[in-house]
Amino acid sequence: NGQISLMLSTNGRAIMNQINFKNEISTELRDDASFSIYLLAMYLRNNPNKKFYIISHVAKGKDLGKDIALSEARAQVIVD
Repeated sequence: NGQISLMLSTNGRAIMNQINFKNEISTELRDDASFSIYLLAMYLRNNPNKKFYIISHVAKGKDLGKDIALSEARAQVIVD
């Protein structure tokens, strides 16, 4: 929670590199992503007035539409 606050106050964003998915085309989180998601949830719970965007990046594939859909689906997994 403190780390997220520091990143937000310093950079205006928090990059959560520890939230990863099983593979390049998966929407299933790796087991080691749980702690980072927990920290993010605690930050949001302690700062209910803050608005947050969750952005997911994917490796560039052959179909931009599928890449965008995967990115959106991954972001939704974090929200859920």
